[in-house]
Amino acid sequence: MSNKFTHTCIAILLSIYLPAQDAQFTQFYSSPLYLNPAFTGLTIEHRVTATYRNQWPNISRGYKSYIASYDYNFSDINSGLGVYAMQDVAPSFRLTKTLIGINYAYSIELDEKSNLRGGINLSMGQQKIDNTSLIFNDQLITGSAASTDGGSAQRIIYPDAGAGVLYTAKSLWLGMSIKHLTRPDVSLTGAASRLSMYMNVHGGYRYIFTNSSPGTSKMEEYIIGCFNYRHQGANDQFDIGAYYYKSMINIGLWYRGLPFKRLPGFSNNESIALLVGFEIPDDGVRVCYSYDYTLSSMKLSTTKGGHEVSLVYEIADKAKRNKRAGISYPKF
Repeated sequence: MSNKFTHTCIAILLSIYLPAQDAQFTQFYSSPLYLNPAFTGLTIEHRVTATYRNQWPNISRGYKSYIASYDYNFSDINSGLGVYAMQDVAPSFRLTKTLIGINYAYSIELDEKSNLRGGINLSMGQQKIDNTSLIFNDQLITGSAASTDGGSAQRIIYPDAGAGVLYTAKSLWLGMSIKHLTRPDVSLTGAASRLSMYMNVHGGYRYIFTNSSPGTSKMEEYIIGCFNYRHQGANDQFDIGAYYYKSMINIGLWYRGLPFKRLPGFSNNESIALLVGFEIPDDGVRVCYSYDYTLSSMKLSTTKGGHEVSLVYEIADKAKRNKRAGISYPKF
């Protein structure tokens, strides 16, 4: 009973804190439509992505996040259109957030190998707590396994909106996005609890060592340095790292934290992530696995870090793929 009661207390505390937080992914560039709507259609033709994240697996039920997306490049009208679905499940009390969104992006060509893109997002969100996983007062008094005080679930459905901009060139990109422009109310208790606006600034630079053969633009070996800064309410986070690509293998190392920002009683070194990926360029397939090594006060022995797997599949005509390779097209 004491263990269940402890979980209930944690659930109550987290239910106050978590509604203001958005799902996060170590491989954020593998979920481009969720990162920034301006990435929508920034591909040759079709693109399908999927990511699964299991954070802190040593904690009962852990944090689990799922996201899948599809987008298409309407090159004739300089537009991209896409949809995505995301679900984030918190431990113990099963706070579940579900988001279904549609993105549109428009591209303005600045020169042969650079462009400026703007994107918008409209979405519907649902936030739900499963009360059957909580312990209520009547259960503590009677010892009953079921409660008459708590219903089966509490939920709220809300509309949301976001926007973003992105500059891309042959070797670099820089973007910014803002979520929750409408600051929707996500309270499950009736008291107002509005989501804080979420700002994201991200960018990267790619240095190409060699192409697959002289006179072609298909890349054989390169390195990419990237960053991603997020700010929401009183919280912010910074990721920085690099990928190395050779033939069909990607290897990456990332750091997450803000060591120069001091927080009383909290470590600002969150984790180090190691990434290993495999790519089949001619088939447009990329698979990546990452592991987060916990550096914070939560300790690795308590959390067992975090696991994440992503898949990106691009479907395109071979002639178009060869023509587009290597120009104005960040590959993550």
